[in-house]
Amino acid sequence: MPTASRTSGDTPFAEPPTVRAEAGLLQTTLRVDWLEVGGARYRTYNGAFVGPTLRFAPGDRVQVLLDNALPEPHGSHGGAHDGGNDPHGFDVTNLHTHGLWVSPAGNSDNVLIAVWPGDQFQHDYLIPAEHVAGAFWYHPHRHGSVEEQVKTGMSGAILIEGGVDALPEVAAATDRVMVLQQLQPNSTTDEAAARDTLAEIAGPPDKVTTINALRRPTIEARPGALERCRLIAANYHDILHIEVTPVGGGEALPLHTIAQDGIPVGAVRQSARVRLGPGNRVDVMLRVPASGDYVIRKIGDGSQFDVLPADKDIGYLRVQGAAVEPQTPIPTAFPATFSHPDIAPDEVTNRRKVLFSVIDEPGGCVAFAINNREFAPGRVDQSIELAVSENCVGSLIYTPAIRISTARVIRSLWSATLPVRRKLDRRTAAIRRVARIKGLPSCRISGFRCRTAG
Repeated sequence: MPTASRTSGDTPFAEPPTVRAEAGLLQTTLRVDWLEVGGARYRTYNGAFVGPTLRFAPGDRVQVLLDNALPEPHGSHGGAHDGGNDPHGFDVTNLHTHGLWVSPAGNSDNVLIAVWPGDQFQHDYLIPAEHVAGAFWYHPHRHGSVEEQVKTGMSGAILIEGGVDALPEVAAATDRVMVLQQLQPNSTTDEAAARDTLAEIAGPPDKVTTINALRRPTIEARPGALERCRLIAANYHDILHIEVTPVGGGEALPLHTIAQDGIPVGAVRQSARVRLGPGNRVDVMLRVPASGDYVIRKIGDGSQFDVLPADKDIGYLRVQGAAVEPQTPIPTAFPATFSHPDIAPDEVTNRRKVLFSVIDEPGGCVAFAINNREFAPGRVDQSIELAVSENCVGSLIYTPAIRISTARVIRSLWSATLPVRRKLDRRTAAIRRVARIKGLPSCRISGFRCRTAG
């Protein structure tokens, strides 16, 4: 079992190791094993709190061997089973490439498989030549154990290269991968981070927000430099509101959003902060000021998901060195060829209503349901004809994650994960979404499965 020491304080910014495709092929192994830190154990990929960044291009082939080196399941909820929506099977895993336009069947992005301790599974992903270039991520998606595995570090970035990367105003920026995780803190008590019972999982949230598994790392940059930050919310709980402000207070730096969930935006959006729900990715560009020290902050929103005061400062920006001249302007818009074409209203041929709900259960637990039905692995709830656009009108009182291999929305704001605050009085929020499903045998929407007909 590998061991490590946790970093904290004024730590230099660093990125995870990178695995690149060569001659159109990326091959790597993700070994799932324990990492021991200060008496606590964490489930990780390759013995690190964040997995390697996978970089490849549209049209490439990606082969990932998932090697589950964890011990046999143990604990009252350690054993996996096929039914039920309770936390279980914490040492049983699989792999999901979040957002990729690949098949969800066979040995591709199949989240319905189970890789048991001591077993391996060879994934083989064929990346379409027309795949958009952008930021995505990978993580476990085994029903019953996802949260427990993600919160101890089982996640990593995926970058598909090309597209806007080659534009001069984007290529001039320093490209930084920033995987935002919420890890359990170092502990020498019996309540280790690798919790193995339902009672421990339901306990108080003592998570720590990290950037690339580093506690409050410091980015050093020259005055006037352009920074491109690939923010990847590889967390499991909070909605993250991120801003960059002067140390000691002051006006936040302008953040320019150039991509959302891997899709380049049409018109670049400027704001003082950006919001990421679990699973979201946002590419932002910023101009480094002439001088000073700045703090990267996670701001609360006043909800029950609000952050602890000690967890608000998650990183620093230190300005030093000679000024960058000349200064490349920040882009204001991108050609439509880099993104999805919008779906016109007259393309919508079918409409359906979907109710996402949270149901109280005995013992203080809750169950998540769609149309009042809990998830069942062997049941198909929706059949959708191939290449049909549908307008789904849904009432949401929790945050769903839409798992569709290719989808487009009516307007240009793309989001693969939709953060919706759950009101204490459980009032519903309405949302309209259109998805076009293209030529794949099935799709997944969290809480139920749908099979495409035709």
